Amino acid sequence: HSSVSAKVKAVVGFYGVYDMLAQWEHDLLARPRDNISEKFLGVAPHTNRRIFFEASPISYATVDRNLIRFLLIHGDHDDIVDPATQSTAFLAALKQAGFFVRTVVIPGAGHFFVTDPVDDTSFGGFAGPKVVRFLKDVL
Repeated sequence: HSSVSAKVKAVVGFYGVYDMLAQWEHDLLARPRDNISEKFLGVAPHTNRRIFFEASPISYATVDRNLIRFLLIHGDHDDIVDPATQSTAFLAALKQAGFFVRTVVIPGAGHFFVTDPVDDTSFGGFAGPKVVRFLKDVL
């Protein structure tokens, strides 16, 4: 498929971690015995801060990359990924760099809701049509 562009045009982020250092700090309080960001990266930031920067999408929210369109989705009851230090902060960084970005906040939803049936009145049923509409609009 060499004739098909490999250029990313759109990103749909479901309850994403966009700043690994902020997630590590959140994990210290919310999950002190199960620091998921440290497990994922294999080190603590006081050992290798660079890897936290390089693994964080927020580090790449720069004007020279602002052709990608984003839809950020999260629940307002997420106890694993803090929406304030992740989705909200990433949204601000994307907007400052001139990205096209939209958000969907799912009232009452926790961290993992994407497996709910799309045709249900559940959290997934709420988000599904919004994702389809976003992708139709930007692709």
